[in-house]
Amino acid sequence: MQYLLFDTCIWLTLAAKPESRPLLKSILSGLNQNKLKILLSDVTVEEYSRHKDSIVGKDTSPLKNHIKNAKKIQDYLDISERSAFLALLNKANDNIDSSAKKGVNALGIIESIFDNINTTKLPSSAEILINASQIAIKKQAPCHKNKNSVADTVIYLQFEKWVKETEAIKNNVEFHFVTENIKDFSSNKDERNPHEDLLIFNKDSVYYHIDPYKALERIELKDIPPDEFDLFESRLRMNRDASSPCTSVEGHVFSDNEGRWSHSQFGGGLSWHLVCARCGALLDTGDFFD
Repeated sequence: MQYLLFDTCIWLTLAAKPESRPLLKSILSGLNQNKLKILLSDVTVEEYSRHKDSIVGKDTSPLKNHIKNAKKIQDYLDISERSAFLALLNKANDNIDSSAKKGVNALGIIESIFDNINTTKLPSSAEILINASQIAIKKQAPCHKNKNSVADTVIYLQFEKWVKETEAIKNNVEFHFVTENIKDFSSNKDERNPHEDLLIFNKDSVYYHIDPYKALERIELKDIPPDEFDLFESRLRMNRDASSPCTSVEGHVFSDNEGRWSHSQFGGGLSWHLVCARCGALLDTGDFFD
């Protein structure tokens, strides 16, 4: 069995990005098939509940303001040019509204994940809170950067406790901790590795990730057959293998923030493609235009 914990920042990031829906659907699919279990901190639930309403439209509101201001340019165009110009802006505005609706949909998937029978809620026990305070006093990771990281420490200690208790009674289990908070959790030598204070990651069955897509890819390879899992990771890996090498010697770099709609290699019309920041190559996510 695979156990997966996303810290709070991962859930908030996924909720804010419409293009994260395929990943979220994959997680929900894995839960429903009993191939995966989510570990969910009560700290995360509280933080997520507090911020979720402000997430939708956060990225799209500035764009809509830009479009509103851009319409003033029509005063400097000929009458024959205004119609085409405004039509273009209105189309962009509609696309932004569509993106915001997808963001709402992402929130719904996340809440389904939170409520799933295979999602385990991790409580903040008195023991964990005391231990978190001691770590903060000693300035050990993740409290070593002279800032208040007690909430992050609680999440780590909840994960650590679950690993130890589960390994004592179960065989053939793996645990995955996923965070974007590299300043608090990652090694100063290599951000891809956990900080040396976080001893639970010394176990062979415990994995540290700073990329949720990489985490899901590993879980799929180990436990979830591609034909049973949802669309995203199997298609993503297929396209990676088929794509040409990056013109940069350092390899492709794809960001959730950089992409465009293009005809899908899987058929079915337009799908969202990530764009390599170094060479402009396209990576088909398989997330189709509604």
